[in-house]
Amino acid sequence: MRGDRDRQVPGQRWRAPWRGRGAGFRGQGAAGCLRCPDGTWLCVAILAALAVISCVGAPKAGAKLTGDADSKLVWGYDSNVLESIRAQRRAADSFVRLEASFNLRGDVGRWGQPQASLRWAGECYRLYREENRNLLQGMLTWRWGDRLRWTRFAWNYGLTAYPAASQRDVVRHAASVQRSVPLWRNIRLQASAGGICVRSRAGEGGTRVEGPSARHAWQLGADLRRSIGGRWQVLAGADWGQIKYDRAVVKEPIAGEMRFSEDNQRDRSLLCVARLSRKGLPLLSLSYGYRTIWSNSFGFSLQRHELGLLASCMLPRRFSLQLIGRLEDTRYEEPGYIIFLPAEETEDPDLGARNGLTLQLRRPLGEGWSGEVRASWHRNEALVLRRFYEKTRLMVAIRYSLD
Repeated sequence: MRGDRDRQVPGQRWRAPWRGRGAGFRGQGAAGCLRCPDGTWLCVAILAALAVISCVGAPKAGAKLTGDADSKLVWGYDSNVLESIRAQRRAADSFVRLEASFNLRGDVGRWGQPQASLRWAGECYRLYREENRNLLQGMLTWRWGDRLRWTRFAWNYGLTAYPAASQRDVVRHAASVQRSVPLWRNIRLQASAGGICVRSRAGEGGTRVEGPSARHAWQLGADLRRSIGGRWQVLAGADWGQIKYDRAVVKEPIAGEMRFSEDNQRDRSLLCVARLSRKGLPLLSLSYGYRTIWSNSFGFSLQRHELGLLASCMLPRRFSLQLIGRLEDTRYEEPGYIIFLPAEETEDPDLGARNGLTLQLRRPLGEGWSGEVRASWHRNEALVLRRFYEKTRLMVAIRYSLD
């Protein structure tokens, strides 16, 4: 829906009053992205972790360090590249995508099992060059314990950069710790705690129209898991958390006029989930979640039903088929008000309802090469809350993997 940002939307009530400096911001382009050190220190952090793994593991006769690398070249088609909510304004375009990733895994005995991964992807559109983007993702994890009782720490980093529109750049940090212990028979308890920080890259070295967009969150969770017959597993759990946004609280309107306070918006969230999954091939996972959000900002409280599906199987002639589905039904407590969030990013998985269905067909070609075909349909909530955009995507890829 980026193509609809500067136009009046029927029923629109207000534009979010972002705290920030006044108008006059101009995108810094690719140079602005290169000046930011975030991607550099991500690589430095991973290299430092590898150095620690090597130093700790060197004296150990049984220490192991393994890894794999992967690269992929994709041609794709997007039926609604601007994510417009209006059918008459949808624009299609083709794109080329290049991806590269590597994973390293270590085993340093009683010190645990560390793991590091780094992934980069660049996407270039034929017509709408402002949609070109680069993605950088990194993860560091460390696991202690044995098969029955273990603790795992994880840190994740993500950067989405738009060379032609750096005010849309988004940086994401997430850290979590998990603890898993057996209870009785085939039942396990897994508890987790974590925090997330998401910040827009807009406004670095200048001002911006909408003001900064950021959010900080914490989350606590626990679930019970039971294995059935070796292959099946049943899970039931709940997560509780809070998100603090860098935007003003909306008060209930009086005589049709919206009012705002100086406080920041805070949302409390409760998610209850149940899942049934099967290991091996054919692989199957079915999940249902019920999410409730209580917000101190008028128009943001909601209830949401979330359905998830993952299925994978082998076909004749070495083909493999994978199906991924996600359906969400959201009910807002104040359904009559439409809210426009100009500083958010529509593809952010934490914002808005997400609906989609993806079908992927893959076949190995030998010597590390494989071919993929993927078709997907999406219906996601746009920058205008309670309004949705639809798109279909088709991708054909050639992949090379090195173990």
